[in-house]
Amino acid sequence: VWRNGSHRICHLHAMGCSHSSAAGTRDEGEMLIVGSNGAMLLDIGGTVMTFPRDSLLHDELKGTCLAVLLHRFGDWLLTHGNGTPFVDADPDYFKWLNVKLRYLRDNRIDVSEICEGCPSAFAFYHDRFLAKT
Repeated sequence: VWRNGSHRICHLHAMGCSHSSAAGTRDEGEMLIVGSNGAMLLDIGGTVMTFPRDSLLHDELKGTCLAVLLHRFGDWLLTHGNGTPFVDADPDYFKWLNVKLRYLRDNRIDVSEICEGCPSAFAFYHDRFLAKT
């Protein structure tokens, strides 16, 4: 973790993600996509990180509030001057979810471990972001 101006930037390479401002691409009306795995750059509570939004397209997750928000309404999110979408949430929850989504992508866990295995410290965010729409 290092500082860039007033924001903390997490290097999540160990979790299968990395921060890159120059390598990202953006189509008109879409969020900054980083890399070929569909990861997107997000500012979560002041911590900028990549997030594997395409993993949310799993059959049992694609109807969740977070999947719908990031895939259908991403351009409605507040952004900073650099265009990074902002989500007012606990960055530690998104780090936890990031790891779980990577394990799901690699077939190392079942989706039930994401839906039911959330630490109690993250229950507030988990109940809202993974609620079915």
